[in-house]
Amino acid sequence: MQCNGGLIGFPKIKKKPITASSSGPVAGVLAGKFFANSLDLTDVITFDVGGTSTDISIIKDNQISITIESELERHPMQIPMVDFITIGAGGGSVVWIDSGQGLRVGPRSAGADPGPVCYNKGGEDPTTTDAMLRCGIINPEKFLGGKMVLSSDKAGRALEEKISNVLSISSEQAAVSSIQVAIANIAEGIKSVSVGKGLDPRDFVLVAFGGAGPMFGSFVAAELGSPVVLIPPRPGITSAFGILATDIKSDFVVTKICIDEDISPAEISSLFGKLEARALGDLEDEMDGKEILIFRSIDLRYFGQSFELNVPVPRRDLIEEDIRSIRKAFFHKHEQVYGHFFEDKPVQYVKLRVTAVIKKDPPDLSRAPMIDFESGDPLIEKRTVFLPMGKFTTPVYNRRRMRTGYVIEGPCIVEQMDSTTLLLPDDKGKVTENGSLIIERMG
Repeated sequence: MQCNGGLIGFPKIKKKPITASSSGPVAGVLAGKFFANSLDLTDVITFDVGGTSTDISIIKDNQISITIESELERHPMQIPMVDFITIGAGGGSVVWIDSGQGLRVGPRSAGADPGPVCYNKGGEDPTTTDAMLRCGIINPEKFLGGKMVLSSDKAGRALEEKISNVLSISSEQAAVSSIQVAIANIAEGIKSVSVGKGLDPRDFVLVAFGGAGPMFGSFVAAELGSPVVLIPPRPGITSAFGILATDIKSDFVVTKICIDEDISPAEISSLFGKLEARALGDLEDEMDGKEILIFRSIDLRYFGQSFELNVPVPRRDLIEEDIRSIRKAFFHKHEQVYGHFFEDKPVQYVKLRVTAVIKKDPPDLSRAPMIDFESGDPLIEKRTVFLPMGKFTTPVYNRRRMRTGYVIEGPCIVEQMDSTTLLLPDDKGKVTENGSLIIERMG
């Protein structure tokens, strides 16, 4: 799995291992797109909430955004990568009080070991998982399908000692407030990739996954005004599933630094032709009787800039009109990304790129469903849950017993081995044919 959103053979990736960086979060974006497409949804925001961080990406008009400006451990990487951001918000994010007596969540995380206080591994600082447990959203006896028993008492004491006593509030209030701060952190991250780019999150479906994502999905949708949340069938392994839902893909690049007026269409076409020959030769052993699709693009910038924007180029012998069209496409993208463009400034070519793709057959979940359904009543119990809008006696459902078409109404909780899903009051959920849970916000 590569960071550009495609698979490649192991012998090839050994020659350029940097392309495997961040491949896990990228696979999650691809999985989010897969489940959204199965319901004919094309405008989605994916957010993957794990133990330490939340990875956020936006898909507009069914197109995953690719960036050539990314970092790994503060080192710049100029390779094609699915565009996503990471914020310090997860199930293990530590809840703490700052010097001004303000309640904070993250970015420091308790990780997996020792992990949240409730894990009984020696953790001392309360986390969002401890807060979810104290609020009744997580069942201490059913964590990991009952394979791991959590300590509600330790979670409550940690919240009381580190938060309640300092702020003179109850442990329930401390837990609810901690969750609200975490929600605000995730919502702000989503705004940075949507509102920050001129897009309205109310026009997008949220796809929430990761072990903690479904607990936050409805909360974040309410904060942003997003009308629909999609929870994949197995949230905890959704990123792993994304590896099955992608194609074979490889990128080829040549540097060509010049002003666009100083290069001819024939020279550009010749350079692209050489890159395509490399691409076809490199992927020949991966074809398995399938066609190789070729996509061209150019990295452009204004003369004197230190960053580039990638613009698609038609795959044919270029003419002078194509050069003008490429220039206009750069203006449009520069305005879209940065809010302005300069029609009279010199435009500089930096790199020519070719992406070669071999399409794979998508997973068929009707033949290999992600959920092993079991018989029995989906409603397994009712329990008291503390939410920002009040205290509720909340139905709890077993997701493995919720068949296609099953409808639930919030407030309620849906439990499964790898995650817990929360529906808020006025939410309505329905199970789709592939086992996903669609939550509509009716309020």
